[in-house]
Amino acid sequence: MVNVPVTCAGVFNTLRVLRGLAPDSSADPSLLALVGATDIGDGPGFPGFAEAQWSLLYGKHRLLYMPHQQLVELYDLERDPLERKNKADEDPQLAGELLTRLIQMQNEPSQ
Repeated sequence: MVNVPVTCAGVFNTLRVLRGLAPDSSADPSLLALVGATDIGDGPGFPGFAEAQWSLLYGKHRLLYMPHQQLVELYDLERDPLERKNKADEDPQLAGELLTRLIQMQNEPSQ
């Protein structure tokens, strides 16, 4: 949890950096440092939880997990920004590590 006020312009550049795009020089800097990240691949990642699908944006990868079906999808956003090629079978170690991280985040108590 971060207890520091931020601007939308900072969020904008954070999302740009996470997608591998250059920051917009007219906007506030990326907010990755606020979560202890000095690079795209550092920090806790950005999870999302819905009933049917969980997701984790971590560095240049997005992990999708469908808990009811126990399905895992892994995408390399740098090479596949439209998320068309599931790489979970090609890189089961990374998929497993990110899934473990996502499940830990889901099980953390809310603050």
